[in-house]
Amino acid sequence: MDGLNRIGIGVDIVGINFNILFQNKTLKEKFGDLVGFLCYQKYMGLNKPCEYCPMIKAIENNRIERSKLKGLDGRFYEIISSPLPNPDGSIDRVAEVVLEITDYKKIEQKLRESEKKYRNFVETINDWIWEVDQNSIYTYCSPKVYDLLGYKPEEIIGKSPFDFMPQEEVERIKSYFLDIIKSQKPFERLENINLHKDGRYITLETSGVPIIDNKGILLGFRGIDRDITKGKEIELKLKESEEKFRTIADQSLIGIIIIKNSRILYLNNAESNIAGYSIEEMMKWTKEDILNNIHLMIESKL
Repeated sequence: MDGLNRIGIGVDIVGINFNILFQNKTLKEKFGDLVGFLCYQKYMGLNKPCEYCPMIKAIENNRIERSKLKGLDGRFYEIISSPLPNPDGSIDRVAEVVLEITDYKKIEQKLRESEKKYRNFVETINDWIWEVDQNSIYTYCSPKVYDLLGYKPEEIIGKSPFDFMPQEEVERIKSYFLDIIKSQKPFERLENINLHKDGRYITLETSGVPIIDNKGILLGFRGIDRDITKGKEIELKLKESEEKFRTIADQSLIGIIIIKNSRILYLNNAESNIAGYSIEEMMKWTKEDILNNIHLMIESKL
């Protein structure tokens, strides 16, 4: 027992009836005289055994048991109980290591508060936040996914992004994403088509960053998705409108030219014929070229 009195960690021996049979010097300095008293009274200030008693569990299971408890002094401790077999193999007592973990609990609490703030922030923004592991399986999914794809987070977690894409999109994106995994680099604005739960096609814009541990091993990716379906629809309509304009303008006998910031953006064949230059030549005109030939362009409007 003398050896136990020389270590700086609290150690005691507790009998099956919760009575403290031994305490080392470190534990005595912390809690005063404990021998002869009941452990739950002296440590916890309780009038009955703890709901989860590591000492009883250690004896019942014949194995080391751990428990984190708040002491009578308001501080936090981890109790590590190890069974002490008698010569006949029976067990009626345990040796316990009592470690103060108050500082760790404070850090743990701060981490929980920080995580809660992060979750609250994530769940209020308009974009979908997600995390996948190294196998591209969702491990976290913010509630915003319901607004984007009609699925609840629990329906997403455990599945892959490819489970929510049309087959032709899976084939297109998969090879691209394999390159991302190999490079372990961030990626931005990857457009991909997904299937809404109701069957609609939704276009998402995906950006992500790798999650790498301190050994350089890729653990997965963390990223964000936003719905750009309406934007893509507008873009398509603008493209269709532009194509219709070009078709009509190209067939027009009237010269048409569009100039912006002293640069020619568009001209049709009729304008090219009036000016006497090819479309390719005129598209390269500088501001001075335009001013020098302004009479030809005015003539085309008369």
